[in-house]
Amino acid sequence: MNRVTVYFAANLIFDLLLAIGMAEQSRSGVHILYLAPLFALCSSPLIEMRQLNGRYALLGIFSAAYFVFFGLTEFFDVLSGNPSVEAAHGAISAGEFVILVGAALVQLGNRLSVRLTPEAAAAAAPSQQPKDWPELSVVLVGGLLWAVTTWLSWRFKIHIVIDTSIENQAIGLASISGLTIAAYVLAAYLQPLSILILAYAQCKYRRFYMIPVLFGVVIVQFIMGFIEDSKGDALIGMLIVMLTKLLVDARLPTRWLLAGMVFIAFAWPMMQANRTVRNQNDWNRVDVEQHLGRTLVEVLAAKHDVMSGADRAQSFFERLSLKGSVEMIVDRTGRDVRYQNGYTLSPILSTFIPRLLWSAKPDVPTGRIMNREFQLGDQEETYISPSHIGELYWNFGWPGVLFGMSLFGLMLGFLGARLDLSTAVTLTRLLILVATLDLLVRGFESSIASQYVVWMRCLVAIGLLHAVLARIPVARTASSTAGPAEVPAAGAGARPAFANLMR
Repeated sequence: MNRVTVYFAANLIFDLLLAIGMAEQSRSGVHILYLAPLFALCSSPLIEMRQLNGRYALLGIFSAAYFVFFGLTEFFDVLSGNPSVEAAHGAISAGEFVILVGAALVQLGNRLSVRLTPEAAAAAAPSQQPKDWPELSVVLVGGLLWAVTTWLSWRFKIHIVIDTSIENQAIGLASISGLTIAAYVLAAYLQPLSILILAYAQCKYRRFYMIPVLFGVVIVQFIMGFIEDSKGDALIGMLIVMLTKLLVDARLPTRWLLAGMVFIAFAWPMMQANRTVRNQNDWNRVDVEQHLGRTLVEVLAAKHDVMSGADRAQSFFERLSLKGSVEMIVDRTGRDVRYQNGYTLSPILSTFIPRLLWSAKPDVPTGRIMNREFQLGDQEETYISPSHIGELYWNFGWPGVLFGMSLFGLMLGFLGARLDLSTAVTLTRLLILVATLDLLVRGFESSIASQYVVWMRCLVAIGLLHAVLARIPVARTASSTAGPAEVPAAGAGARPAFANLMR
C-alpha cells in the first residue's frame, strides 16, 4: 500500500475514533482541534519512512514518543469516557498551541536537515563499506564492560548516594575523592552502552546463548533500579534491547515487544508500590538491599492497593503524560512565575569541565527549582520534570520554543542522515543513535541540561571506544584479499584486516 495512503487511512481511523468518543461524552476537556492535528503531525513520518532504520528513523521514534507524551492519555480518556476529564474552555489552550507548534518545527527542521545532509561516503562505494568488530570482541568487550560498570554503578547509586535527600547525597559525595567520583560517573555513562553492545552481539550474530544473557542483564538492571527506586534505571535494560532489535533488524521486534509489555505490566505497579513500602518503613537504598526479599514480599502485597482507589498511583501512560506541566508553564510563566532567561540551561556550558578541576562548579537542580518556583510541593527535595519544550518556554517564552525546537529537529535530521543504518549497520552508529534516543527522546520529559550534558559526554566516551578498539588488527586470509564481492559474510569465514566501527 502507498505510504501516503497509509498515512491518510491512519488519520481517518484516529479521527473517527476521536469523534465517536467525544460524541458519547456530555463534557470533555479534550479538544479535537488539538488531538487531531497532533496525531497528523506525529504520524507524518509514515510518508517518508522507507525503512524502520533509515534516515527518518530518529524522527519516527521521536514522533511516536511525542504523541505518547502529549496526546495518548487524552485520547484514552476520550475513548473510555473518563469522568475526571474537566470541561473544555475555548477552542484550544495556549499550552496546546505551544505543543503543536513545537511538533511542527521538529518535523520541518528534521526534513530540511535530512535533505541538506548528504549520505556518508561509505554508503556510496561498496569497496568502502564500513567494517565491524568480530563477534568475539563484541561479546568479550560488552560482557566485561557491563560487569565492571554495573558493579561500580551499584556501589555508587546504592552505597554512596543512599537516597535522594540533599543532605545524604552531600555526605556520600564528601566521603570519596573527586577522582573516585569521576570514575563512578564514567561507569554510570558507560553502563547503558554496555547493555547495547551485548544486545548488538545477539542481533548481529544470532547466537542462542546471548538470549539468556540479555534476559539476565534486564533482570539485574531491574533489581538495581528497584533498590535505587528509579523507574528509568529499572526499565532501561528492556528498552535498550528493544531499540537495538528494531534498528538492527529493521522490523518490529514482536517477541521482545510482547515480553516488554508483560514486563512493564508487572514491573510498573511494583515500582509504584516500592516507594510506598520504603517510605512506610523509612528505608534508604542500603536498607532495601539488605531486606530485598522482605521488600519484594511487602511490595507484592501492597501493589493492588497502591494502584486502585481514588488516590491510586499513576499508571504507566499517565506517568508519561507531560501535557499538564507544559500547560501550567505556559499559563503561569511571565505572570506569577518569572522567566529563567537561560539559567537552567547554563550547566551545558561547563559540560567538559570536571568537578575535580572546578570544585565550586555550580549545580542547577532544575526539577527542584521548578517545584519551588511554581509552588507545587511542600518538600524542597521534590523533583518536577518540566519537559524540554516546557523548559524552553520557561526560559525564553515563544522565542525559546521557536529556536530550540527547530534546532532539535535539525540535529535529529543530521544524525539520522549521517548514521543511516539502512546503508550499513555498525556498532558505533548504533551506539550514537541509541544514546540519542535514550537521553534526548526518552529523556525529553526531563530537564534539558541534565540530559544534554550526559549525551555529550557519552559521545566522547563512544569516540574513545572507537579510538581504542576500532583499529584492532585481524589476521588476513587468502580470500580476504579478493575483491569486495568475494569477501565472506561476517561469521562465515575470513574477517576484514582491520575492524572499524566508526565509519
